[in-house]
Formats: sequence, structure tokens, C-alpha cells
Amino acid sequence: MKTFRIVLRPGAAAVIAVVVLSASAVGGSSGQENVSQDIAAEIAAQIENARDALRENGKCAEALNLLTPVLARLLSVPEAKQRIELSAEVFLLRGLAEICLGNETAARREFQSLYALGPDIARATTKNVFDPKVLPLLKQAERESRGENSDYVLGLISEPPGAMVRIDGREIGMTPVLYQAPGPGPIVVEIEKPGYESIRDEVAIEQYETRREYELKAVDMSARIRSIPAGAKVFLDGQDTGQVSETELSGLTPGPHRLRLLLPGFREEEAVLEATLENPKLEWEVRLIAANYLPAGTWGGLESTLLKSPVVIARGISGTFVIGDSSDAKLKIFDEKGGLIWRSEPGILAEMGLLRIGGLAVTSSGNFLLSDSENHVIFQLRPDGRLLSQWGSFGSGPGELNTPLGLAVDEDGRVYIADSGNDRVQIRSAEGIPVQTWGGPGGTAGNFQNPRAVAVRGPEVYVLDSLHVQIFERDGSLKSAWEPKGPTGEPVGDATALAVDAEGCVFLADPRGQRILKYDPAGGFVCAWGSPGTESGEFGNPCGLVEDGSGRIYVIERENHRVQIFQVQTGLNAPEAKTAFRGSCLETPEGRNPV
Repeated sequence: MKTFRIVLRPGAAAVIAVVVLSASAVGGSSGQENVSQDIAAEIAAQIENARDALRENGKCAEALNLLTPVLARLLSVPEAKQRIELSAEVFLLRGLAEICLGNETAARREFQSLYALGPDIARATTKNVFDPKVLPLLKQAERESRGENSDYVLGLISEPPGAMVRIDGREIGMTPVLYQAPGPGPIVVEIEKPGYESIRDEVAIEQYETRREYELKAVDMSARIRSIPAGAKVFLDGQDTGQVSETELSGLTPGPHRLRLLLPGFREEEAVLEATLENPKLEWEVRLIAANYLPAGTWGGLESTLLKSPVVIARGISGTFVIGDSSDAKLKIFDEKGGLIWRSEPGILAEMGLLRIGGLAVTSSGNFLLSDSENHVIFQLRPDGRLLSQWGSFGSGPGELNTPLGLAVDEDGRVYIADSGNDRVQIRSAEGIPVQTWGGPGGTAGNFQNPRAVAVRGPEVYVLDSLHVQIFERDGSLKSAWEPKGPTGEPVGDATALAVDAEGCVFLADPRGQRILKYDPAGGFVCAWGSPGTESGEFGNPCGLVEDGSGRIYVIERENHRVQIFQVQTGLNAPEAKTAFRGSCLETPEGRNPV
């Protein structure tokens, strides 16, 4: 009988595999070989039974009991390669059974015996093992088989796996991972995985094997979405969430997310928000911009004597509207339903010397301000139409005027004059005293090229010239400037009138294009509507417009002798508008319907 001892290298655990070969295994009869082969088959069957037991929860002890007597019977397998392969299976399964029972020290001994058979056979046997609780012990056994043993080992496991591990600030790899400490003592373990809360743990290594398992807690990343008005469909990264604003989207992953809101009658809005561990709670609040205006009424017309070639319109006091036209009366006041309330005495304005109305504004006391673009003066009239004062004279000096056009009055009574021929804006007190001058000739921001319209909304003053819409603070400091573009990106240089709504959106009257254009507060194109003609929604030289404070737009048409009123349509329940109204704001620059 020959006995071979396979002893692990120094530093490894004291595991000795004893293999005894009888003389019959070396040169026995064929009958004995057949018996040995039967034993190998029985052992393989027993191993398979143990494997089946391990696959069923709660049968780990049964698997271990099945494998324990197999170790002794392995000595009866004569063929060395077969004996080693069966032994490797037994050591692996016993180790797995011990882990299942919570005996990691015993499992470690089984894996040491596995690697004592040789690293190649061990790797081949364990190639399909991926359990994060098993892999660290297998790696440790492999290191020990190469003589890389450490007296103190820390096994780190996380659920889910794949978390970055730092020991005392130094990265050592991703979980599951083994850390070989230089000796006993405390260390600081940091575990990080995107989308999960970081873990910081102080671990005291006091024994040969230390093990830590960490359950990673996912960070609750969410986005709260609110729109005014509410009820917009919410899309996340191109997918319909099935929710409408106001809502909260939870379960976001770290990184950027594209949000989109869609509400019939309003411009589509998009934003990209980035969820991070530092900022897991995102918020997006947006005021939706109306993008669908439909006709809501008409005053006057070709067959009516109500208006004659109207040129300017302004909001009056108490919800009224004042219109300047080419009739003998020149000035007319209408109620909100288009009823004529008052007209100036025929011929009285001509007697005052008024030649051509260029601009119109109404003060808080009901006085009228009229710019005369041919006489280069400003007339201030009482509410009864009688002359109160006259400002300016032709020239380019201080207080002088050259072709004054648009007028606006702020809440303090200050008057803003588009001094078109002088490429500037003049500001005067309520009494007509010059206060300040903005700009000068030039195409750069802060200067003007033929300014023609002025509007005041809150603390801001809007000025339209042939190149820009410019927004100023009341002290004259420039806030922003942008060049108006049409639906296809074409410049709009012939707009004659300007209005601003409560959201800061800008409306321009474009006579050459026979249309009205709308822009967001930053100057981004929103929509355009209108086309040449005399039907509802069509225009004949739209030269003035005003917003009534509730979103309704009043447009005067010089050639059609009328006022058309447009209101926001927030639903698609007006089928008559689809045929009677051409050039709806629902047509975007891309030519598609955003709703």
C-alpha cells in the first residue's frame, strides 16, 4: 500500500489530504476495477443527491449528511483524475452546505481542501459560483493556496452587490471583496453605490476572519411637477407617465431627466433636471404659455360706419378702450362690448393743429395723450376732448421731437415717447417736463433704430424699433434685448405695434405679414396667427393692438375698418374655428400641432 500526503504551503490552514492507493488500484484484476467504477458511480449519484438537497431551502444539513460518508469512499476510486474531480465536487458542496448553515469557518476549511487539490481543478469546479456570500471565501482560499495568507481578513458583502469600497479612504474594489488587514485594530469602511445612500462603518478587526454584510438603502429620488394652469400631461424621458400636473414622480435614477408638459391650447414646455445624491428632491414649476387664439368678436367692418381707418388703440379707464381713426371725430371711446360711449367733437382736433395721430395713451385721470408725427408735438387733452397742454417742437435737442410715434404712461404718470426720428425714447413727467432720454442712433442694444411703439408693464418698459424689442427698467438700465423672428426664423422688421400681457409675453402687429405674433418673456417665438383677407381671423393692415389684462387681444385693422378681439382657446372643442380661422397659433415653427 502506498500513501501520499498533500500538505498546504506554510501559512495555510492545517489541512492535509491523505490519499491511499491499494495495490489493487495499481494493478488489480478487471473485476476489481469494475467494482471500483461502480463505487465511483455511486459516489457521483450521492453527490448529485446532495446537490439537489442544497437547491431546496432548509435541506442544507441533509446535504452535509449525504456528503460526510463520501469522503472515506473516495479512497476507493482508482483513477486519479476522476478521484480528484469527485473530491473537488464534495469539498465545494460541503463548503456551500456549511455557509447555508452559517458555519463560515467550517466552509473556509472545505474550500482550503478544494484548492489543495490544485488551483486549476478548483477554478474549474467553482466557475459557475456567483453567490456574493461564497465568492469572498473562495477568493481567500485561492490566495492562501498561493501562499498569500494574511492573519486578518475582512470580507465585505453588500446587497445589491457592486458597491465601491474604501478602507481608511483608499479604494479596494467592488463588493463582494476581501480586505487583508496588516493586523488587528479599527478601520473605517465606506461603501458607495450610485442611487443608494452611502455607508460609513467603523469596524474592529480582532480575529482571523471578520465579515460584514450591508443592506444598501436606495435614495428616494423624485420630481415634483407643477404647472399653471394645472392638468398638463407629464412625460418623463420621452414616456407618458399617465399623470398630470400637479404631481410627483418618484423612483428616479441618478442623472439627467427630460421632463415635458403638454396641455391643449398651450405651448409645449420642456426642462432637463438632474437627480443627484446631493439633490434627490427635484421641483419644476412652470407657467404655461397660451398658444391658441381664436376670434371672439368684431367691432365695425367694411359695411359699418363705426370706424374709419383706425390707426391707434389704447386701454382707457374703467375697462374702456380708446381708438384714434381718420374720421372727423378722430377719438372714440368704446365699452368692453364694443358699444360707442363717447366721441370727440368733429373737427376740434384739426382746429388744434393735429395732422396725423402717431400714438395714443390714456392717463389715470382719463386725459388723452396724442403724438402728432407730422407736427412733432404731443397733445394732452382733457376727458372732454379739450386741449390741456402741448409739448415739444421739431428738432433733435433736449425736449425736441422728430416724428413721435408710440406713447405709454406708467403708474406714476410718467410718459414714455418713441421719438422715432431721433432714434431715442424721451421720458417726461405728468406735466410734460423732460425728465430723461434713453438711447440714440445705432443698432446695438440700448440704442434704437426708428423706435415706434412703447409699452409699460409693472416695473418694466418695452420698446419696439425696426431691429429689436428691448426691455428697460424704469431707471433706464437695459434688462434685455432680442430680435423678433417669425415662424420660420425670418426677421420681423416691419412690426408697428406692441402689447405685453400679465406673464410678460409680447405681442406684435405685423402689417406686412398680415398677422399677429406672440413671444415669450425671453423673446422665444410662441405662435403667429392671421392671413390677408376680410373674414374672421384674417387681417387688412393690422396696425395696433392692446391686451385687456385678462388675456384678450384687441387688434385694429386700418383697411378693414374694424377691431377684432381674440381670446385664448384652451381646448379643441371649437370645430368652427378649424375652418373659419386660418393661421392658428397651433401651427408651430415646425409646422406641427403641439397638442
